Amino acid sequence: LEDYSRAFSAAEAGIEAALKGDTAPGSFGNASYTVTTPVSAASNTTLSLGDINISDTYTVWLAGHKADGSLDLVGPYTNPPYSGTSIDVCWQKADSVGSVDPAMEVSVFYKDGTSYKVWRGAYDPTSSRTASNNFNYSNVSSASCVGATQNKVTINLSSLGTTRIALRLRPFYAKASVSVVPSANLPGQGLSITSVGTAGQTTRKVVVTQSYSSLPSIFDYVLFSGKDACKGTGC
Repeated sequence: LEDYSRAFSAAEAGIEAALKGDTAPGSFGNASYTVTTPVSAASNTTLSLGDINISDTYTVWLAGHKADGSLDLVGPYTNPPYSGTSIDVCWQKADSVGSVDPAMEVSVFYKDGTSYKVWRGAYDPTSSRTASNNFNYSNVSSASCVGATQNKVTINLSSLGTTRIALRLRPFYAKASVSVVPSANLPGQGLSITSVGTAGQTTRKVVVTQSYSSLPSIFDYVLFSGKDACKGTGC
């Protein structure tokens, strides 16, 4: 029992060290740990994002990342990007006793030639709100979603440049339980950190997924131009 506790503590210590960027083996007393941090595997299964609070954002990466965490935007790819021409976004209210259905803003960041661009769409399953918020009415449920009561919208990616970088999801009006259903393999969404702790004859393993860093949601509404910005007639 004592070795069990020490091995588990060592494994947790390895996770903490890896989250700080130190993946070297470590030891203390008669306990030790080893850490591996491969990129999480690509998958074409439903990706559950859990609950997202009102006006918070969640980033789903359509481009892969290199081992150092930087984006892998130029082939030959270490981690191939998402090749699907569409992706389904599914959501429903996270609070089962709540009376307000969440709406969803979807942003797609992509590269078109040498320019970085963003496409946005907003979808609301409550028709009475669309007259004032100008969201698209969307009250479609599908077997592709996790639950039969989920709202679904299919995002067409075929016309959005040649290099799609990320999907950003932001619920409005209420906290939302969100998932995405890809039509092809999504690249790994982070590092899969595995730490194995050893004490005596006992080993314990802890696995944690560390998501890739993304900009805070406030940056979704900041205008940046690499050249002169122009507004109005004549642009």
